[in-house]
Amino acid sequence: MRTFLKLSFPVLTLICSALLRAEDTGPSYQVDFAQTAQHYVSVTAKFPPQGEDLQLFIPVWTPGSYLVREYAQHIDSVQAYDEDSKPMVVTKVSKNRWKVHDSANRRVRFEYRVYCNELSVRTNFVDKSLAVLNGAATFVSSEAFTDREHHVELLLPNEWKQAATALANRVDKGPRVYVADDFNHLVDSPIVAGNVELFPFKVGDVPHFLVNV
Repeated sequence: MRTFLKLSFPVLTLICSALLRAEDTGPSYQVDFAQTAQHYVSVTAKFPPQGEDLQLFIPVWTPGSYLVREYAQHIDSVQAYDEDSKPMVVTKVSKNRWKVHDSANRRVRFEYRVYCNELSVRTNFVDKSLAVLNGAATFVSSEAFTDREHHVELLLPNEWKQAATALANRVDKGPRVYVADDFNHLVDSPIVAGNVELFPFKVGDVPHFLVNV
């Protein structure tokens, strides 16, 4: 029995450490479409602890486009909270960056709205029946986590029946939960949702969707 107990403590420690690492792999996002009539989506981003104050950014670029983009101008209602839902101080330190003060070694919930009323291949559009989201214009992240997985959950209106994206669908986590390998994968994977028609097909073994809006 003593031998078993001596072996079990390191094993339990390793299991607990592995579970903590799995839980803290990277940022996660909930995208809420409750304000589509006003062309807004609300984003709740959660970030695991790190050793210094959390600094966040939204890109000034988007894949395939080589101009500086001003995506931050469409973000408002910025707020941050710790894991006990206590407010944290946020300051905007440059046109596309924010700092969450006293956040070192603490989990952070970062909330904001995105105004979405420009329908193009590089911007966002949302109305009562359709959403087209480009990752670079939607998701705030931290350079501390850009190489980690990013999870996205879509909270669609009840009357919306479809969603399509190149991100992998984590159906074990929920019907509208998706995962990106890293931040670059996230911003290179547009999201379309609403009452749209999806026509799946394959090229080789790679699945594709034709989305009719």
